[in-house]
Amino acid sequence: MTMLARLVCVALLCVAGGVSARTVVFGANHKTGSVLLAHIEHATARCDIADTLRFNSHFAGVVSPNNTYVVMVRNPFQMIVSGYLYHRKGPEPWTVSSIPKHTDVQGHHLLWTDENVVPPRPHESYSEYLRRLPPIEGILAEMVRCEYREFTNARVVAEARDAPNVLMICLDDMMWSEAVFHQYLEHIFTRLELPSDCADTLHVQLEVEGPEVPHPHGTHQAPDDRDMLLHLARMLDVTHFNETVALLEREIGCDE
Repeated sequence: MTMLARLVCVALLCVAGGVSARTVVFGANHKTGSVLLAHIEHATARCDIADTLRFNSHFAGVVSPNNTYVVMVRNPFQMIVSGYLYHRKGPEPWTVSSIPKHTDVQGHHLLWTDENVVPPRPHESYSEYLRRLPPIEGILAEMVRCEYREFTNARVVAEARDAPNVLMICLDDMMWSEAVFHQYLEHIFTRLELPSDCADTLHVQLEVEGPEVPHPHGTHQAPDDRDMLLHLARMLDVTHFNETVALLEREIGCDE
């Protein structure tokens, strides 16, 4: 089922009375805090004051007035660098499978057809492909892949950021420090109108069960490496993407 079909199903389910009138919908895209948001969704569900739904792609412009939306977004340049380093390691099944030539949801098929990228070798996995390429070519490949899904979805969600029932959280800001992380949690819980005793419990539960709160530079690389890769991504945005990623950065509102 496509992302749009899933979200249409969510909207129809709410209208048809399949869930209660009080529904909180949590959404994140790949490399924008989906794991963190899953923990927040699970913690919120324990309060038992609203139904919760979750999807792992940005909603495609389907905003029901009966729902409250908590959507995690990320600076697109940070997303590129984080994705590049993460996918080089091959931690997910699709990163260690042969890169498909047919259209797939990850956008890998573009690596075979885009004249600007180094083509994959037969039966090469995406993680092997990224490890073989020099950083500038690997970053370019990740940008081409992201353009197919992650950036397209991010542009859609940016259009809904001003809706009164949509709370957009910038992962880059939230993960700056542990203190700031808990301030953002408090903001989320207040927006969801959670009882104070329940919110206090959730803070403790997330400290125990949630993901580690990283340094803003992330856990994948040293600051110098990060700065170099971000520079490459910004340079490639100018030379290959007509600065469309920089435009998306402004639309989302997440600073680097």
